[in-house]
Amino acid sequence: GSFLFESVEGGERFARYSFIGRDPRVTLTCSGKETSVTENGTSKTSDKNFFDIIHQNISKFHQPTVPGLPRFTGGLVGFIGYDAIRFVENIPASGTNETNIPDSYLSLFTSLIVFDHLKHQIIIIVNVIVDKNKDFELQYKTALDEIDKLESRLSNNPNRKLEFHYSESALKSDIDQKSFESMVMKAKGYI
Repeated sequence: GSFLFESVEGGERFARYSFIGRDPRVTLTCSGKETSVTENGTSKTSDKNFFDIIHQNISKFHQPTVPGLPRFTGGLVGFIGYDAIRFVENIPASGTNETNIPDSYLSLFTSLIVFDHLKHQIIIIVNVIVDKNKDFELQYKTALDEIDKLESRLSNNPNRKLEFHYSESALKSDIDQKSFESMVMKAKGYI
C-alpha cells in the first residue's frame, strides 16, 4: 500500500506539503463486522469493535512534536466508511456491497517522503518504533539506514522515464450505450 496526501489548510490554494508513504507497518481492513489486522505479513481476523481495534493498535505509539517538521510525521492513513457507524449505533444495513471495497481501510505509515513546496525541499521522515527489549542505538541506526536508502532511491537515475501501458481490449464499460445516454440526458435535465 501507498498514499499521496496533499495538505491544504484554511483558504490556501496550494498545498504546503505533499506526503508520500509506502510499505505500511500495519493495515486494518474492515468489512461488515470483521476486521483483518495485517502486520509483518501476518494477518489476524477479529469480530471486535473496529474502533477498539484502532485504539489498541495506535495507543502503543507516541510521536513527539519536532520543530521544523510538518504536523503529520506518520500515522494512520486511509478511510473509515459510513457503514462503520454500526459499531457505534444499532442501525440496519443500508444495502449490499457490490464493489467488494472494504467498509474501512487504514494503514500505519512510519516512513514518509515529504515535499515542502514553500521551502522547495524534500524531507525524509522515518519513525523509530521503540522496542524496549532491543538496543536503542541499533534501532536508531536502522532508522538512519532507512533514511539513507530512501534518499538513495530518490537520487538514483533521476532521468529515468516510466512508460504507461494499457490494453484497449481490457477496458470495458459497466453499462451499455443506451443506459449511458439515458444517464447523460438525465444529468443534462438537472443542469
